[in-house]
Amino acid sequence: MIIVTGEPRSGTSLMMRIVDSLGLEIAGEKHAGTKRPNRSKKRQERAEYLNPEGFWEVPGIVSRGMKTEEQIEKYKDKVIKIVTNGLSGTVQPAIDKIDKIIFCLRHPREVAFSQQKLVSGVEVSKESGWEFSPENTQIDLGKYVMSVGGYILRSTKRDLWDKTLVVEYEDLITNGWSEIKKISNFLEVPYNPETKNLIRKDLYRSVKVPEVDELADNIYRCVKVKKFDEVIEPIKQFINEKRIKNRQWLDDTEYETWTISGWALHKSLITNNNNVRDKLVGSAYSRSLPTQCNHYDPTGEEYTIERVEQLGPLTRTKIKCSDKKEEVTRELCFNCWQQILMGRKSVA
Repeated sequence: MIIVTGEPRSGTSLMMRIVDSLGLEIAGEKHAGTKRPNRSKKRQERAEYLNPEGFWEVPGIVSRGMKTEEQIEKYKDKVIKIVTNGLSGTVQPAIDKIDKIIFCLRHPREVAFSQQKLVSGVEVSKESGWEFSPENTQIDLGKYVMSVGGYILRSTKRDLWDKTLVVEYEDLITNGWSEIKKISNFLEVPYNPETKNLIRKDLYRSVKVPEVDELADNIYRCVKVKKFDEVIEPIKQFINEKRIKNRQWLDDTEYETWTISGWALHKSLITNNNNVRDKLVGSAYSRSLPTQCNHYDPTGEEYTIERVEQLGPLTRTKIKCSDKKEEVTRELCFNCWQQILMGRKSVA
């Protein structure tokens, strides 16, 4: 099994075409303009503009990775495209079957700019119905750090870099002959001189872009040489801070209602912005939602969760759950309570 990976808009589709031209069997759509179910005309036109030669991917697997034995068996002798997030989430039995990986590398600011064009101008829901929105969607470089950084953390533990060839998009576009030679040698297949004709310099359209974030830039440099010591700890710190910022907070005691919120909603709860707190409380009362189940006893031992700097740590008590016969965190208690509300679980 051979994997083509990298961030979306890093040349992964071009790489699939190159590998196909070199005579290897690929998995996924091969033709430009493939109409997908539920894709609007506008999105179809954008897809054909951005990737006129096709995306060459297996829907679902390209973004989520391989999860089942059936998928592993189906693609074990083929080349398949799985972007970095998907490859990070691929199960270990599939990882064990991978012989070679081609990592398509592109500068993070070019990736962000190209992704911006991919997701901007999408259809949005408005009061009058679905409309085409011309606004640009700004791409946060933190997404690159989370995705490629997360892949670095997992792939180093899985020893994947020894069987990885890194191919930089700019080098492939500007120096195609030598790069394709390198690819064919890595894959141990004969070089096809016609393959370089697949490279279209007119599709290299995302050069003039904003300045890059320092950590994203460092990750990019480290991937080029496959040495990651200087970025491992900064990546871990960034991901941890991002998780804390995005963590969902359970605000049952403070606002007399059960709700889970991220930092943005929490700020709205604090200020009662647009009466959001009153609406949440009113909604709970109007639906006669229970405030607790019969197994709920909020007198367990204390524990602390980290939160964004503006809020600081939160200390609360665990729930003595007579159903589980143990003390559980309020977050776990809330998840169980939700299952009861939705009728997925009954409580005596």
